[in-house]
Amino acid sequence: MNRLQRIVIASVGAAVLAAPTAGAFAATPKKVVSITRKVTGPAAQASRWGYVQVALTVKKTTTTVGTKKTIVRKIVKISIPQYPNHTDRSVYINQNALPYLVQETLKAQSASIQMISGASDSSSAYIQSLQAALVLEKKV
Repeated sequence: MNRLQRIVIASVGAAVLAAPTAGAFAATPKKVVSITRKVTGPAAQASRWGYVQVALTVKKTTTTVGTKKTIVRKIVKISIPQYPNHTDRSVYINQNALPYLVQETLKAQSASIQMISGASDSSSAYIQSLQAALVLEKKV
């Protein structure tokens, strides 16, 4: 074997070793679908003060890679269409407590949040309506 033949054989051998096999680096198809939904929970009674109702905007992202499907839900917005506001005291309590409950919900991304001292009835009703809204969102 002369020098040229050895160089050609070495080059071809290196090329064969460097070439990927058919599926080694093939990209697995990935599909991502995002849906944003608004769900309103039922009005929950805050003792004798009235009702609290929570409305959520939830972004649901479904990622499919091969046969594996991953679903991620994120609460992106919360509104409170109904809350006790028939007395000055109710207005004061809820204007102070409800923003904290919303903030904690967005942080926790669940109904596992702390109640607000001094607004326990509103907090409890908020959490009940929030839990029901989350259950409704998962059913849709």
